Amino acid sequence: MNSVSAQPLSIEELWVTQPEFSQPESVLYNPQKDVFYISNIAGTPNEKNGMGFISIISSDGKTIDKKWIEDLNAPKGMAIFSDTLYVSDIENGTITNRHNASDSIFLNDVTVDNEGNVFVSDMITNTIYQLHQGKLKPWIQDKKLENPNGIIFEDNKLIVA
Repeated sequence: MNSVSAQPLSIEELWVTQPEFSQPESVLYNPQKDVFYISNIAGTPNEKNGMGFISIISSDGKTIDKKWIEDLNAPKGMAIFSDTLYVSDIENGTITNRHNASDSIFLNDVTVDNEGNVFVSDMITNTIYQLHQGKLKPWIQDKKLENPNGIIFEDNKLIVA
């Protein structure tokens, strides 16, 4: 066994948001606009209640728009590509289009590759969906994925947690 001496870590609090969010699930920074998007489930993670929403806060923690996008159903992961925000929602959707993921049960995280291909994980069906030509279709489905949760595209690879 290798021995590694750990360096002490410290955390410095820079700012804290007000307790106004409703079950915040994910936070995504948009460097072009210098803002953070927060997905708010506002119910149980698999409830289609239309109460979910996306908030925007500034880079110093101030609320810009608490309910920038409303009428979602338990929104979770988010990704940005070419000035478009993609949000996974158990009912599916984005602000400009709604894409039905056939046979999906629990859409969770979203990522976009360098070409603009959108990928969404479904924890229950062990599926990674890809948005291709306007349709969200299964890209990989395998029980070996064991409830894929977080996903990210990095260094030309799709990394699945």
